[in-house]
Amino acid sequence: MNLQEIIDYERSSVLDDVTLPQDWFDAQLVLYANEAQNIICRDARILIDATTAAVCNIATVAGTFDYELASSIIYVTSVKLLSEELLTLDVAPTPAEWAAGATVTGGTSNKTCYIKEKLTSTTYTIQNRTGEFTLGESLSDGTNAADQGATYPLVTDSSESPYQLSKRTLVEMNRISNWRSGTTGKPTSYLLDYRSGYIALYPAPDAVYTVKLTVIRYPITAFSTTSMSGQTPEIASQYHHALLDGIAWQAFLKRGENTYNPQRSDYYYKLFRKAISDMKITQNMQHANESTMNQHAGFM
Repeated sequence: MNLQEIIDYERSSVLDDVTLPQDWFDAQLVLYANEAQNIICRDARILIDATTAAVCNIATVAGTFDYELASSIIYVTSVKLLSEELLTLDVAPTPAEWAAGATVTGGTSNKTCYIKEKLTSTTYTIQNRTGEFTLGESLSDGTNAADQGATYPLVTDSSESPYQLSKRTLVEMNRISNWRSGTTGKPTSYLLDYRSGYIALYPAPDAVYTVKLTVIRYPITAFSTTSMSGQTPEIASQYHHALLDGIAWQAFLKRGENTYNPQRSDYYYKLFRKAISDMKITQNMQHANESTMNQHAGFM
């Protein structure tokens, strides 16, 4: 269901609030929908993301330990580091192809990368990418330009490059004398408890790398009352019933002769929490390893 359908269903089937004047404004129900979806994402941890560049990709800076995390991130589940990536074009550079050693710049993004190796006229191994290229922009090494289509350029992991960083705690790192005092190199570890809202890398990067996160997050864009039929919850459709229950729980707490009903609010709150509990069970099952117990050898 889209947001308009969710609000319409809530009014007609739960709140009995179709006839004008309505007891709940759209803005109130949309606010409740945002809160319900955020609670579902926080408690059930169902939005897992490793591909949204603005959330999951970090370009390091030589000598810098700490990097701010996107505000939508609830938890970082894993971190990998790429020292090189694969750049794919839909249109080759002209008048000549890029050569190893060239620095390529995005005409719109102004982000750069270093060409390590030309694989084909439209695929290159790159390093030191300073950020996300803009889809559809022109890339140039100063002499040879490649004007890209709407879905290019593409940057993907190089099969030789990614490796997982180990999670460390501040207690562990404090056992290392002066661990933040000028040591640089290729990062091998990360911390989440050194600075709130930041990820710390150790050692501090000695060059530009791409750090890729797998995260549990909140929705990136909140619902609004503008063009509600064009907005769809980020949570999967099988969880929309929980969203409806979460809206109803909050709606029946609104002060007013026709709106305040703590008994009905409590009823829908219990349904809401039960749905979240079921989601958590499903998530645990999906992330668990199947195993069986060895045969018992008996007693000697």
